[in-house]
Amino acid sequence: WRLKYILLFLVIAGSYLMVNALKLQAKPRGIQAGMAVLLGAAVIFMLVMRRQKRWTQAMGIRMVLLMGFVMRIGYMLYTPATLRGHDLFELETAAYGKAGYLLRLAVEGRLPETNLLQLYQQPFFFISGAFCSRILNWILGRSELFYLVDAAKVVSCFVSCMTLLLAKKLFHELGISLGSTLFGMMLVAFAPVFYLTGGRMSEDALCTFFMLAVLVYTLYWEKEPGWK
Repeated sequence: WRLKYILLFLVIAGSYLMVNALKLQAKPRGIQAGMAVLLGAAVIFMLVMRRQKRWTQAMGIRMVLLMGFVMRIGYMLYTPATLRGHDLFELETAAYGKAGYLLRLAVEGRLPETNLLQLYQQPFFFISGAFCSRILNWILGRSELFYLVDAAKVVSCFVSCMTLLLAKKLFHELGISLGSTLFGMMLVAFAPVFYLTGGRMSEDALCTFFMLAVLVYTLYWEKEPGWK
């Protein structure tokens, strides 16, 4: 079961590498057109299945998951980290915003020395974001500070997609019917806030993921208490 999570990350990271290698990030219309084709194909597939009377609610949930992934990944690909950014401040290693936080880790391999401005944030996103950014930019042969900051949003996109999977687990653990789960998944899949946080160089998406994971695993523990 872990393989699907690894595959999901590879798809997101691979999409980022392809878009940047082809210099498509500055051409959002092309990415949006690709998203529209994928979403349209999903809708056509659902209509065909319904017409052939092979449609099931479980199939609908899977298709909503897929469409939610397309929306998150596509938005991340055509949205630079500096557009609709959150408390980034200057893209410099000596800066005291979130960009400076990540750049200290990516460039100098150390945490910030002060808690000025946004540096009270938990370090896990910035450590994982810096690590991911270094690998992606090494593959792309880039070392500019903008790209070091921008590539970290791949982590945000991945955990935003994982939050969608967690929501499905939450509905299951709460004993919610497939029909109601379908509507609940539509809300999580298509609410714009998940695209916004999933395309940011920010800890927001990761915090949302962990808060939902705490709830899901509390329900697991309630059913089967134990150290695991």
